[in-house]
Amino acid sequence: MWAIAAALFLVVAQAFAADDGKRGFVEKIFKDDAGEHKYVVFVPPSYSPSKPLPGILFLHGAGERGNDGRAHLNVGLGSMVNAREATFPAIVVFPQCENTRGRVLQGWLAGTPDADRALRILEQVEKDYRIDPKRRILTGWSMGGFGAWSIAAADPSRWSALVPLAGGGELEWAEKLKDLPIWAWHGDDDHAVLSNCSLEMIDALQDLAATPRYTEIRGGNHDSWKDAYADDRLIAWMLDPKNVDPDKLPAPKETLAPKPIFVEPFVAALEIPGAMYARLGNQMLEALAYSAPKQIPADLLKGRINDIVEFTNLEGYGFRVQFSGISYNSQLNQVRVKAIAKDRLNLQVGLSNTVLNIGGTWVTGEDHSAQAGPIQVVIGHRRPVWLDIDVTPYVENRRIRLKSIASRFDIPNDNWYVTAPAGVSVKGFGMSRDQVSSGLVSGLYGQKQRIQQEVQSTVPKMIESLEKKIAEFSEAGTFADRFWPIPVYKPRTRLFPQEISTDENGLTVVMGLSAAALDPRKTPKQPEIVELKTALPADLSSVKALQAGLVPDVLNSLTELLIKSDLAHVHLLDIPGDTFAKLADRAFLTEAIPELKRHADSELWTKLSLGGGIHVEDVSEKEGPTRIQFHVPKLFITTSVIPSGAAVSGDPHRAQPVVVFEIDLKQIGFAELIKPDSQTRAIRFGWHGDPQLTVKSHFADGYQAENTAINNDAINAQLMESWKAWTSLTPMTTATVPDLDFGLTKLRLSSAGWATPHLFATFTPPGVKVTNLTEEDFVYETKGPYSDWSNAKYKLEPGKTHDFDISYPLTYRRNGEIYTLAPGSHSEFRVPVKGGPPRLFQARETP
Repeated sequence: MWAIAAALFLVVAQAFAADDGKRGFVEKIFKDDAGEHKYVVFVPPSYSPSKPLPGILFLHGAGERGNDGRAHLNVGLGSMVNAREATFPAIVVFPQCENTRGRVLQGWLAGTPDADRALRILEQVEKDYRIDPKRRILTGWSMGGFGAWSIAAADPSRWSALVPLAGGGELEWAEKLKDLPIWAWHGDDDHAVLSNCSLEMIDALQDLAATPRYTEIRGGNHDSWKDAYADDRLIAWMLDPKNVDPDKLPAPKETLAPKPIFVEPFVAALEIPGAMYARLGNQMLEALAYSAPKQIPADLLKGRINDIVEFTNLEGYGFRVQFSGISYNSQLNQVRVKAIAKDRLNLQVGLSNTVLNIGGTWVTGEDHSAQAGPIQVVIGHRRPVWLDIDVTPYVENRRIRLKSIASRFDIPNDNWYVTAPAGVSVKGFGMSRDQVSSGLVSGLYGQKQRIQQEVQSTVPKMIESLEKKIAEFSEAGTFADRFWPIPVYKPRTRLFPQEISTDENGLTVVMGLSAAALDPRKTPKQPEIVELKTALPADLSSVKALQAGLVPDVLNSLTELLIKSDLAHVHLLDIPGDTFAKLADRAFLTEAIPELKRHADSELWTKLSLGGGIHVEDVSEKEGPTRIQFHVPKLFITTSVIPSGAAVSGDPHRAQPVVVFEIDLKQIGFAELIKPDSQTRAIRFGWHGDPQLTVKSHFADGYQAENTAINNDAINAQLMESWKAWTSLTPMTTATVPDLDFGLTKLRLSSAGWATPHLFATFTPPGVKVTNLTEEDFVYETKGPYSDWSNAKYKLEPGKTHDFDISYPLTYRRNGEIYTLAPGSHSEFRVPVKGGPPRLFQARETP
């Protein structure tokens, strides 16, 4: 009995001893014969060694390989756990795949060194923390999704649930996995790992009467983890798949945003001056200004000012009057912004119910004195009073600055008042409280000019706040996402202003692009500067709303950065759809290159790599969609051999290059603006015609071939076939371009194309449309967010449409019926389906 108690005490003591008390994301080191390996464990804040928790093993994607112990935390489950850090109910283990040169899809496969080490790390974590062995979950994304399928198939009894995202596997694994609860996720627009990879696994399981769950994200790209791990229904199911039915749980009301665990310092490795321009016409400035009241911080219109001291004479006596404890607060009613001339921007700030609070007033003279309580000066109680500011925008140290040129603040006599002081005390013969009270009030009325100057003195503070708001837009987080041609190794980019100019129709900003090093551990002392030969379009002054232009040659520079980081390569068998598999096939290669027969016992390693940047050229015709030619002048396919005696099979570090195919590739694509429906705008991209391929085959430098024959025709024909097969996987893709939503106002994509040397996109107000489908005149009134009802009523004849070219919501009124019509909406006046008098309805329309 004592022995059992002692053993039980020892187990409990060990469990408590292993807990070091750290919570959250805890950095750890695992040691084995190969050395030290960094990993991270998430420990919930509420964790107690007395209560076991579920354990999750997360396997990351190829872009996060390395040995820094950090790169894999922000992409995938880690950032979604961090977004729920206070409540996430499980311990999560984050190992890191250290093989950065191996095949992408095999990084986590069962039996590989990284997969074996991940399982040993999990075992160590289960010794350090109390994890419920009946609730052990395996999940992974992309490369990790393939690994999750593989590791689970190798030992399905070890896991309580499997959640592979954007993955795939061998169909024969289904037999081993049929009894394991599985929920797979994939984006239907994933071009890195085709959704068929998941579907084939699901079909194989269902053929065995298994009941796996599968979610295909509509319009989803390769980043399916952002949808899957944000869904609380998945998290609940992972922890208890046998008892939780996610179909009975409420759908998320809003998408949970990833929360990075660490912020990598931005150190520029590349800078491209003049990479982009933005033209903000006065319609765009109006759209921004309409939404400004909700964007400006409340404390901007609050503050204190210095005491006001005045000297005055009353009935021959001299007095010193001091107004103390002065504070102010105001309500921002409306903002107007307009470019009015060269180097001149006009800002108008409408202030309502501006209150100047005077805490106390002291009146002192030789024989008399008085003290008064609080006084209020109220400005703009009837209508807004406008603070009018003229500024010159300029660029200083890569920030847009605003130089105040002039300001005006005129208070109409009927739009302000001064309250009598709350209590007055006097000292001295002949001075009454009423005299002091009326004297102070009339004195403040006489200080109108001084009060106007005090309001104008807040202009520098307003300008400073506006400059900070403008600086927030320097981040170009979505730029690389939309323009980068591959789904991994997306560069971190930032835009910086270089020049800014204004005219009477708007302002133009010329911007440069900075890109951080793809490997944060290899940052240069000085960034490389790439000079582009560009010129702004000649007709920018005619742009009323917003036009942004990008020099496509930035792609060349960014892909050069990828090459210099030694990341621009991929094994042919990792290219989606096995479209290049034939060029890695031993039988085909041996027939085309007889020299490879000498290496029958060696593993063949065939990779595709970029040797130079990707060029983008305009080849559009006068009419039709924009046509773009992608030119890759230096593309290499290298076939190497890995000796059979290598310590690790498939280790490319041990590969000996044998033959190289040097390829010059040109392929034309097209892009056009489409309107899937009345509210949606999108860019459709597709391939056009056959590629132009030039292939030069030769043996690798330093390799001594015994048989020098190479069948170039066979290689060329197969390369052409492989390229066509790859482009046919996604012959046409559509990318939805969301409206630019500023809160109250919107702008919508209206045109896009190529105007050498820029690719451009133009956004304009989506407008509000009202159509009369009845046989009677439709008479109504309207008002905007800051206007009164229209003086004249609108009369809309039968069958006609009113188009309001506006970016803001329009309020409609007719016979007591009031609606707010959103920007971009189309309403129709018609008889209800069930009969009755005509009313306004949302239009049923085609684009």
